Amino acid sequence: SRQFTRLKEAGIIDLPSRREVRILDREELEAEAG
Repeated sequence: SRQFTRLKEAGIIDLPSRREVRILDREELEAEAG
C-alpha cells in the first residue's frame, strides 16, 4: 500500500519480502499511528 511505501521511505519500517514487515523505529511508528 502507499502507507507502507511512505513508512519505508521514511526509514520507519523495512519490507524485506511481500509477507514480512520489519519495524525499524517503533516510537516513530506509534507517533504516526496517533
